[in-house]
Amino acid sequence: MEAISGLDNLPALIHLNLDQNRLCDLNVPSGVRLGSLRSIKLTQNNFGTFDVSQYPNLRILYMDNNRLRDIGGLSRAKHLDSISTREQDVKEFTIPSDRMFEARKIYLSGNPLRDLNLKLNFLNLQYLELASAQLTSLPEDFGYLVCNTRVLNLNNNAISDLRPLLGIVRLKKLLLVGNRIKSAKKTGAVLGHFQSLSYLDIRWGHSDSSPFYFFFSLYLGFLYTQSVAQPRFGYSVTLNLLALLLTSTFTIVPE
Repeated sequence: MEAISGLDNLPALIHLNLDQNRLCDLNVPSGVRLGSLRSIKLTQNNFGTFDVSQYPNLRILYMDNNRLRDIGGLSRAKHLDSISTREQDVKEFTIPSDRMFEARKIYLSGNPLRDLNLKLNFLNLQYLELASAQLTSLPEDFGYLVCNTRVLNLNNNAISDLRPLLGIVRLKKLLLVGNRIKSAKKTGAVLGHFQSLSYLDIRWGHSDSSPFYFFFSLYLGFLYTQSVAQPRFGYSVTLNLLALLLTSTFTIVPE
């Protein structure tokens, strides 16, 4: 389907799913507000722009695999709970992530973000997905801007320093597969600050360097933080980390 019209004649419409079409516009007349819509799913279409201001009570917006350059009205989407714009067919991802600060779940994987430029606090954010986003580093205050995040997916980037994660006080699940960690001891020290961490995937694959050396340095840094900075850190989490590391493989980047 390449075109649609008449949605403004459905005032009671709650859920709209038009995945896997060739749409580039919903053709809702300017000035019309569809206040009943709670979720819009437009994955695998040809949208270049989209305006959520016409859907004031929207809670879910899924627009993966489009050609999005901009989404208007995000800063005023007070009810938006989940937004997904994975794998846009663009050379540069130009949608300002700051506009998504009201959302609880944000999925941006597969986009060429390269550098994050966050200026606002994402106090509602609990799930953040930034896998395969060409990231080489994170902003220094990243952890404090997304301090309430529970799940963070940074798989398949080129991040070498995890210290910007400090400040995420409720982190439970951390995915770091395929990054370029440089200092095992500093990484372990950072992990030691996450008192709620119960799932960690920090695999890098095989290398000529000893995985044992990396594991040992990582664990020493973790234990140091536990004993000095977090004296009340639970032994159950310590054992969880030990078990996770014993079942992981690592690639070591020389310091």
